[in-house]
Amino acid sequence: MFIDCYQWDRFNALQLNRRLTNEHMFLSNQSKIRNHLAEDVLNAEMLNLMLQYQQYLGEKGNVLIGVIELL
Repeated sequence: MFIDCYQWDRFNALQLNRRLTNEHMFLSNQSKIRNHLAEDVLNAEMLNLMLQYQQYLGEKGNVLIGVIELL
């Protein structure tokens, strides 16, 4: 769900979360231990992005309820 949301934001003309990079979503062995990557993915900006993605999905956006509660 996070990767789908990230990819949607990348192809969106108005990117909502410009901080996220491929390194945030596709972790290597070295990047798995970097706390700042997790902080960037689990912050208020990501919550806003998930809410916008949920609205974009419409009826199918109900699958994101658990992720939104987590954020």
